[in-house]
Amino acid sequence: MRNVLVLSGNATRRTRLRDMFMSVTNGECMVYFADDMKQGRREAASHPIDLFVIEIQLDHRNIYDLDGFNFAEELRSMEFYRYTPMIFLAKDRVEKLFAFMRFHCYDILELPIDEARYMQCFSKALELASVVRVPRTFYFCYEEKRICLKIDEIVCAICKDRKLEVFTEKERFSFYYVSLSGVLKELPCERFVQCSRNAFFNLSYLDYLDVSNNEIHLRGDYPPLKVGEQYKKGVKLLLR
Repeated sequence: MRNVLVLSGNATRRTRLRDMFMSVTNGECMVYFADDMKQGRREAASHPIDLFVIEIQLDHRNIYDLDGFNFAEELRSMEFYRYTPMIFLAKDRVEKLFAFMRFHCYDILELPIDEARYMQCFSKALELASVVRVPRTFYFCYEEKRICLKIDEIVCAICKDRKLEVFTEKERFSFYYVSLSGVLKELPCERFVQCSRNAFFNLSYLDYLDVSNNEIHLRGDYPPLKVGEQYKKGVKLLLR
């Protein structure tokens, strides 16, 4: 299953692009939508995206609007999306060399949509995405041992009584005298969120925020995480 994020200010176009992705993947694709940079950031942080389809000009009333390029710039500044394939959509002729050199994009497709051209491009780009997406790892050096964990499989971590418990999809690890903040610094900031002095979680595993009890609930059999007073505002803004 591949995750695609379509950033476009045109709702009809977003739906049509979704249908094309479903067609070229036989339904084995999850397509997320965003109509502005703010929503794009939220979706890119909440899901591991394999391919971005970015319309360069989101507001066609403004001839100077280049928010698509601005969004791509933000993505390329993140370690997690430094090499993720991108396809740009442009209504007017753009400087292709700039886009390729600046963002190492896969292709630039002209609007209006040429369905055959688009679907061929999407199919090839998803093939590239399967090669580019390599599971990244995080290493714990503990008691003269080097423990390797896949970053995408780290669900959350809780620190209590000088013991750090790290929950993954399959196991739970305990480390004594290992700093939660030190571990969090080494993980990609766009994926992991600190919700209290003693806990952080992976956005990909978020189920819901229980506002009345100030708790984060994760998908799966994991303990709920308390949201600390000084973290409430930031967590609510992020999950809004």
